[in-house]
Amino acid sequence: MAASLALLLFISTVFSISTHVTKYRPAVLMHGIKSTADDMNELAGWLIIDLPGIYAVLIEIDNGVDDSFLMPTNKQIELFCASIVGDIHLRQDFNMLRISQRSLIVREAAERCSLPVYNLITFSGLHQGIFGVPNLQMLPVRFRRLITKFAYDLVHSHR
Repeated sequence: MAASLALLLFISTVFSISTHVTKYRPAVLMHGIKSTADDMNELAGWLIIDLPGIYAVLIEIDNGVDDSFLMPTNKQIELFCASIVGDIHLRQDFNMLRISQRSLIVREAAERCSLPVYNLITFSGLHQGIFGVPNLQMLPVRFRRLITKFAYDLVHSHR
């Protein structure tokens, strides 16, 4: 709980610093691997309470849980960009937040799609590579190795 409150305080401070007098920049929140946009509801709620009037959007890529690690990374980036471009509230600069391995998706989307991101905040994101898919200990070793090797496309190799 203390870590969550510290995270909220940090985010609120950054978002407040990066705002105009009474209007806050929109906030884009992206869920993590093996989760859905609903998992970001608590954080979005905190932002809405702490920053009244902020537009906060939770991005979901297809079905969330399975597609977060089975869908090719380049396809996830394409769908993420389409969600942002299709939202009229995100035509001007906005803040983007991601925690965990999907940080790679939002960072690459910001770069590849020239999104008007003002602040990109990532926590526990692996920007120099992914070690594998978490929580697979229940599978045999050979399956874990196979999934770890092929679950992620090399983001930069398909440009």
